[in-house]
Amino acid sequence: MPLFQLICVFFLLVNVLSPAQAWANPLQQLDHSYWKICAIYPHLKDSYWLSINYGMVQATHNQDIALKVFESGGYANVEKQQQQMRACYQ
Repeated sequence: MPLFQLICVFFLLVNVLSPAQAWANPLQQLDHSYWKICAIYPHLKDSYWLSINYGMVQATHNQDIALKVFESGGYANVEKQQQQMRACYQ
């Protein structure tokens, strides 16, 4: 699953679980003591993806959620993204 689709699925899940407060603090309303989130980035070479990564690390740390991060080495590395997605389930 490409990164964009994974992000969309995450936001869809958040909106379904807590639609009224999805953008305020979606994780606050849920029992997340057992949550594990996996993020696959195409690269961490520019400020955009670095800031996304920083925000996810801070948000999961503040909520005491396990975060696993992978970098696929580029947008075209679909096979590597698929391998990393399988590693997310482990």
